[in-house]
Amino acid sequence: MIKYLISIFLFVISLSVSFAQPSHRSDDINFIGKLVASLPWNTENGLVQKQSFEGSYGSSSFTSVSEGKVAFLNELENEVTVYSRNEIVLKFKASISPTLGLSFADEKYFVYGINECSIHDSKGVFIKEIQLPTDLKSVRGVIEVNEDVFFVSEHQTSFLYKNNKFKKLDGLPVGKGLFYKTFKLSNNHFEIKRIKEGKVVETLNFKTNKNLSSLKIIGGTNSVLFFDAEFIKQEKPLVAERRIYTMSVTESNLNYINDLVLPNSYFLSTRNNFEFKKGSIYYFLTTEEFGSIYKFDTGPTVSGFE
Repeated sequence: MIKYLISIFLFVISLSVSFAQPSHRSDDINFIGKLVASLPWNTENGLVQKQSFEGSYGSSSFTSVSEGKVAFLNELENEVTVYSRNEIVLKFKASISPTLGLSFADEKYFVYGINECSIHDSKGVFIKEIQLPTDLKSVRGVIEVNEDVFFVSEHQTSFLYKNNKFKKLDGLPVGKGLFYKTFKLSNNHFEIKRIKEGKVVETLNFKTNKNLSSLKIIGGTNSVLFFDAEFIKQEKPLVAERRIYTMSVTESNLNYINDLVLPNSYFLSTRNNFEFKKGSIYYFLTTEEFGSIYKFDTGPTVSGFE
């Protein structure tokens, strides 16, 4: 059995955080947020996972479909399974192989692989297969922003997909013509570029006195950004801490609202831990027993983060 690379933390949200001892049991995790789905591994109605020396495979990609409904991609079978309240309501096969990720946007399922994407309607019926741009490497997800559909890469570039054509844009879209991109300057300092109509209009600073390994934008709006921040607490053996930061954007400044410590469970290597959709953050947590999706609403007070 693959051991966790990083400890799982119990946490209580306020401006201070308390930690518990590592645990392998999902029911030991006191996670603040709405539980959307919690599905066991390798059962008749559960999720699929397979472990080998090369890595972990199976239901490693998810997407939110609607309130209480989520879908998972089984990479082993190139199959999408949709759940509502832990019950299977839809299954369908993608037209491509291998499959690497899954998103639901514009009332369609996008199942993407290395060079192509299989598109299906909301009932799983195959619509068409499209070729991805050659410079779209490692798709992070497909998102809808202001009725536009974007293929977002892991390299912080976005590809607007419209009229069967792709247009490459810099940064992660959060609003009409508005994009953000992060740059690491040091272990304590990241810059965030605000990009409008293809031009950098502001440079924001995220500074900390901690050892910050990475800072990724989960999503946001014109005035609020949500970050996935990973801190290195100890080098040998490696101990990391992951947080969701909520920051408001005013003029040329980032202003701290609050943060949430995440249990860093790596039981299954997942393609995407986060999805930001319709004002909510969805988080995919895997433990030895279950694959679970938690939802955090992000209103003015950021429900679930207090």
